[in-house]
Amino acid sequence: MKLPPSAVGASPLLASPGPRLLLITLIGLIACLVVTVFALRGPWLGLTLAPSQEGRGLQVIQSIGPASAVPAGSRLLGLQAGATADPNRLTAGTTSLDVQNLDLTEDIGLLPSFVEVRRFMMRQTQLHDLLGQSSVTLQWESPEAGGERRHTTVTPAAERPLSSLPWLYWVQLLSGLLALLIGCWVWVLQPHDWGARLFAITGAAMLSFTLPAAWYSTRELALDGTLLDLLSGINMSGAILFGCALISIFLCFPRQLVPLRALLAIPVIFGALLVADLLQLWPRPLGNLITLLQTLVALACAAWQWRATRNDPAARAALRWVALSALVGAALFVVPMGIAPLLGGAPPLPQGLGFVFFLIMYAGIALGVARFRLFALDEWAYRILLWVSGVLLLLVVDAALIWLLHLAPALSLGVSLLIVGFLYLPLRNWFWRRLVTRHGLSEDALFRGVLDVVLEPDDRRRTAQWRNLLQRLFQPLEIRDLDEPLASPVLRDDGLTLDFPAVAGAPALRLRYPWQGRGLFSRDYLRLARRLMVFLAQADASRAEFARGVAEERQRITRDLHDDIASRLISSLHQAQDPAIKRTLRSTLQDLRTILSGLAGESMSLDGLLERLHEEAGERLDAANIALEWQVPEALPDWAMEYPVYKNLLSVQREILSNVLRHSHAALVRIAIALEGDGVRFTTTDFRTANALAAGEDAGCDISHPGMGMGMANMQQRLAQIHGTIEHHEHEEGHAVTLWVPLRSPQMAPPLLS
Repeated sequence: MKLPPSAVGASPLLASPGPRLLLITLIGLIACLVVTVFALRGPWLGLTLAPSQEGRGLQVIQSIGPASAVPAGSRLLGLQAGATADPNRLTAGTTSLDVQNLDLTEDIGLLPSFVEVRRFMMRQTQLHDLLGQSSVTLQWESPEAGGERRHTTVTPAAERPLSSLPWLYWVQLLSGLLALLIGCWVWVLQPHDWGARLFAITGAAMLSFTLPAAWYSTRELALDGTLLDLLSGINMSGAILFGCALISIFLCFPRQLVPLRALLAIPVIFGALLVADLLQLWPRPLGNLITLLQTLVALACAAWQWRATRNDPAARAALRWVALSALVGAALFVVPMGIAPLLGGAPPLPQGLGFVFFLIMYAGIALGVARFRLFALDEWAYRILLWVSGVLLLLVVDAALIWLLHLAPALSLGVSLLIVGFLYLPLRNWFWRRLVTRHGLSEDALFRGVLDVVLEPDDRRRTAQWRNLLQRLFQPLEIRDLDEPLASPVLRDDGLTLDFPAVAGAPALRLRYPWQGRGLFSRDYLRLARRLMVFLAQADASRAEFARGVAEERQRITRDLHDDIASRLISSLHQAQDPAIKRTLRSTLQDLRTILSGLAGESMSLDGLLERLHEEAGERLDAANIALEWQVPEALPDWAMEYPVYKNLLSVQREILSNVLRHSHAALVRIAIALEGDGVRFTTTDFRTANALAAGEDAGCDISHPGMGMGMANMQQRLAQIHGTIEHHEHEEGHAVTLWVPLRSPQMAPPLLS
């Protein structure tokens, strides 16, 4: 069987993520074990030392083991070779040496010059040689004895016990090991992604600089200068490699900004700076400044990525989280370590403890590179950014008050808290609303929008209003129908997509790329969507219940009208002798049946409507001795009209005919029906008699005349409810009125029952 490319040249077992990560874990544990074994080797006095505030000797914090006779709280002043000293193992001319704060330096990059570095290394070698003697005399003084110098001869242990390693040692080992595991965990899951590969390199680099740092930074007093110089070089090389990988990450993730071969220039440039620093080609150590420069370059590359991902909200969310993690993690370590030598001061925290900040960065970058729950990370990025901004603002204000106004630290801190509380907190809330709380609808507007959707009787209009409400609420670039059945809203695609189930007669919808593609749907918006769906369902249920009540009441009215009024009209029709009264009763019965049909929710075909109009117009015009010319197409569409359509159309057409009968001197009325576009047109034209034309009398179809029936305004109002139009114009022999009604009209306004 042919192996896939990823497995060629490797064991099939190691091709899967689990065994790979297990192997990497074993390698990391072995490296930690080897360093620990070597860290335990070497002479040990049993003293825990700290720099002296007076600059003279070293403060004894704790004393156990061989040097337990030197009490805690005393000051170690120097070392002297004992009587059994081996001159062959001592540095030439060194039999005694005073100790000083320089001997406890953690990072040689903090020393002001390479001259001081060489002096430090030489002193480390001398102290290490003294401690390697079979007996060593410790010179110390106790404050309780009035500063009297005392001497204690001890035999240093050949190795230090495991329990003597301080907690900072284990913190550094654990930080490096976790960084390796987190970086490689992302890589084994995405082995072909360059962002994941580079992230794994940063993990290996961090382990490479934390292991030697843990060894030399937690030494009791001294290591061999040559060994210490080697460990410092490994530490610096690992830190530079880490910075190169971090820069490369931001050049490849989430978008590849440069060709992969161009990434080789990064280690070449910074590698040259590293070699120059190791060879001491300039006056002072610049290793920390190089890492500070790498941090700034990485942030510049992150800004470049920010511009490149402006149209990709998911990539920008991942980038925002990764960049913020790097800023909070790396900057909190690198910036103080890089600025401290420039200001001539000590770092604000031990180097070993500062490595914990890298774990913050690693956790954040791992989640970002793995694109894990980006919709949540995006919001947390803003939370952390605002929190860090508040802390930095507090520190800046506090430092400014102490430096400018010379306030006491306690008073300065209190004033700073008041200033930040009154100024920053309101600004923070404003920024939160601008950056995170993005929906542009107030609660009142949202409530009105939901009610508009629920109260809309037509399904098409309801769907359009529902889509419009979601568009205004989330401003997505894409809204489309969804065939998938859903029980509740669902977040998908790392927050790019929010699916809504069908509700209130509207279909299920899928929203993508919210805020015009500038953000992601978060958990808060998912909760908002769920509350919105519950509200819609409850409101729709209430509307349906109300509609059932209305339907039942209409049915009752329909039964009463049919059983009482209609039956009496039918009886009167059979008893009437006058033909005019019979016509009136018959017309009244037709109108009553129309109203009853509307109350019952019945529809009427276009053919049935025209037949009724033809019959009614013929009877009314024949009674007035006016001829009727009826023109209708041979083929009519099978269009079932709802009550509001045919009732308003009947009323308007009847009113036009009434105006002709009341006010015209017509001899002929032509009613022409024609299909036009997506609707039907009714044209009623009256032709005056010869005597009326000779006398110059007006025709009655001028419905704009103030005295003409219900007038143009009322007719237009009725037609507007069914989205129709009405026009009138004169001709040589009379007037013409044209109605147009769409065959497939959009939703009508509430029907008229009169």
